[in-house]
Amino acid sequence: CIVITIVTPNFLSVSNITNVFTQVSVNAIIAIGMTFVILTGGIDLSVGSTLAISGAVGLLLLSQLETYS
Repeated sequence: CIVITIVTPNFLSVSNITNVFTQVSVNAIIAIGMTFVILTGGIDLSVGSTLAISGAVGLLLLSQLETYS
């Protein structure tokens, strides 16, 4: 990160930091949820498949709307 900051002057800009937080937010929410599951002893490895199927269902529903077609 230090080298990229020196080479790219816009690396520490507000828009780039906002973009990084936006990209990381979904993974962070899933990681926090999995942390609670693992700490309570109910380890469940099906989070990835649940995320994938919910994304697929969401896309199918959006494709049926006239606004996004």
